[in-house]
Amino acid sequence: MLRHALLALASTIALSGCADLVVTSVHHASLIDDLMVMKATVKNKGLSEAGPSVTRLDVKTPGSAFGQRTTMPTPALPSRKETELFLWQFYLPALVQPSQCIDVRVCADANSHVSEGWFFEDNNCRTRQFCRVSVDVPGTAGSKERHGR
Repeated sequence: MLRHALLALASTIALSGCADLVVTSVHHASLIDDLMVMKATVKNKGLSEAGPSVTRLDVKTPGSAFGQRTTMPTPALPSRKETELFLWQFYLPALVQPSQCIDVRVCADANSHVSEGWFFEDNNCRTRQFCRVSVDVPGTAGSKERHGR
């Protein structure tokens, strides 16, 4: 009986169409030489509109844990729409030595203001690694990407 009630509730939630905010991309762009800007794309993959929310950027350098670097207001997003956010200007050589990396984690709906139902609350973050190359050549930061929380 309880199982049937839970399945009925899950079906109602799924069919009513929740919003589902996800970070689809974490990337950087060169501004001037090694001055970079960290960007992220947030998409509503759900069936209903996601209200305004906050996206958070966490950064981890060698020998440190993740720490919050900044937050950015994220506009309301209709179903299947996305927005690109300019999160943080940084100078990679000031953060790491050659051949070292920073880990960047971006989380959509960081304050959990958007109702995403029970099934979609754990897919809001994306992690990516940006590495400084051995020889400094402007605009040549490498990167590796990891998904999840």
